[in-house]
Amino acid sequence: MALTGFVFHEHCLASSNEAILAINTFFPSLTGQAISSLSAVTFTAPNSFTLSTTVVAFTSGATIATYVKTITLQACDPAIPLLPITPFDPLIAAGFWSFAMTFVFGVWLLSKNAGAILNFIRRG
Repeated sequence: MALTGFVFHEHCLASSNEAILAINTFFPSLTGQAISSLSAVTFTAPNSFTLSTTVVAFTSGATIATYVKTITLQACDPAIPLLPITPFDPLIAAGFWSFAMTFVFGVWLLSKNAGAILNFIRRG
């Protein structure tokens, strides 16, 4: 099992080139009155990527800022599929909690009145 891939948005990408292509899909991005574009992405072993981003104003076309950020992606094995992350469902949780509470209350009620139930069965 070789950890040769990179986890990016719940997908195991097989190579650093695929990871760079996936990162590029998020640019350009619009933020307020500016547009952010990706100038360069470089891969640094074992699993770091350096992003150079430029922010340009819509109205003037002037560069507002340039950012350099290093991100680290988790390693994965491309041969093994990642399990999908399921969101928390409050309706399923409420149903489970209701069933569990009703079961506990029913067992408590049965055990509390066990003597009366046995006497009723014994006397016929």
